[in-house]
Amino acid sequence: MSARTQIIAGTDGSSRGNPGAAGWAWAVSEDEWASGGWERETNNVAELTALRELLTAVDDDVDLEVRADSTYVIDALVGRAGKKPWITGWKRNRWRTAAGGAVANQELMIAIDALLTARTGSTTITWVKAHKTVGGDPFNEMADRRAHAAATAILDGGRPDPGPGLRGAPARAREEPAGYTHGHAEPVLRAHRWRTVENSAAHLLPLLRPAQRLLDVGSGPGTLTVDLARRVGATTAVEVSEAALALTLDHAHAEGVPVEGVVSDVHHLDLPDDAFDVVHAHQVLQHLTDPVAALRELRRVCAADGVVAVREADYAAFAWFPAVPELDEWLALYTGAAQANGAQPDAGRRLRSWARSAGFTDVTSSSSTWCFATAADRAWWGGLWAERVTSTALADQLLTSGAATRADLERIADGWRRWAADEDGWFSVLHAEVLARG
Repeated sequence: MSARTQIIAGTDGSSRGNPGAAGWAWAVSEDEWASGGWERETNNVAELTALRELLTAVDDDVDLEVRADSTYVIDALVGRAGKKPWITGWKRNRWRTAAGGAVANQELMIAIDALLTARTGSTTITWVKAHKTVGGDPFNEMADRRAHAAATAILDGGRPDPGPGLRGAPARAREEPAGYTHGHAEPVLRAHRWRTVENSAAHLLPLLRPAQRLLDVGSGPGTLTVDLARRVGATTAVEVSEAALALTLDHAHAEGVPVEGVVSDVHHLDLPDDAFDVVHAHQVLQHLTDPVAALRELRRVCAADGVVAVREADYAAFAWFPAVPELDEWLALYTGAAQANGAQPDAGRRLRSWARSAGFTDVTSSSSTWCFATAADRAWWGGLWAERVTSTALADQLLTSGAATRADLERIADGWRRWAADEDGWFSVLHAEVLARG
């Protein structure tokens, strides 16, 4: 229980171009505030992020009054003029709009809703007039200044001041596990949406049958999950948070493919023994602190005559041409960031050993690659990593830890673009695979 009983705070976002260099901030006083930002984001995302970060920082039992100048935040979460908030309808429609479309900024909305639902103290979110220099709300004006400063710092090639945070109250762990180095920013999701059974689960494809029960662990945006689901009888997707799972289920709904969803930790799956004929995980174990324990859980929920299919990349075995020094820097920085999170970026070479340590008695090993060599493939792969190294959770971690400066990341992004533009460019991503039984 917190020693404080009440907090009043302002939240705000600032986007220079909308979308453009953007910052978010919350402020309780000149000594208690936090801020952050992105190279390119919308004002609405910045406003929502400020609220999410405030809710994350404040203990659930503290009465909280939020002063926000965003009509989008108010309409979505509180409602105005006697109207219900938009989120009421979205939740009723399984996170679809009244017209059947996807909810904008869905991941943030779900995370905020979960944080609000968990609160035991009172929560009031009040609209205040923006940028009113005389007679304006002092809390919102403090947040506005900090959000504007964050966006300006990024625009000038620097990084935002994260701020001192809330005095005497360390922030709670966020819904997204700290160990997931990539995060769920759009460039990451774009890469994951490209995955299909053919390019990411070919080792499993010959074993799939129409009547099987399949579990997909770490389903992400759902393209691979749905592709698997079309080939079996019943599919269940597992993700670590409501926000991440909603991405899977939203895609399945749009494709008209039935998929059940469960929020659970892969180390302690909230699922019965022997429940699935096929248990699948793609690029999951490399992000875990205890991959062997996770494999034991996958083995537990797999039927005695079933199969556990896992595929993991091996970053140290990636190969490319021509030599680009910035790509060497990228690999070293990513490896260091993943290891700092307790993860293992070179998981592929360890996969067979992990499976045997988890108790499997029949392990079939194989390997395969993704190859990016055509002009279109190079542009896609190189462009993705140019974005990912500058505007995702990886970039935030590298900047916050001091492992790289903003200028370093921009230089590395330019290296990726130079590689992509080279007609001789070639990149190979090695993966190890296992089909584990027993």
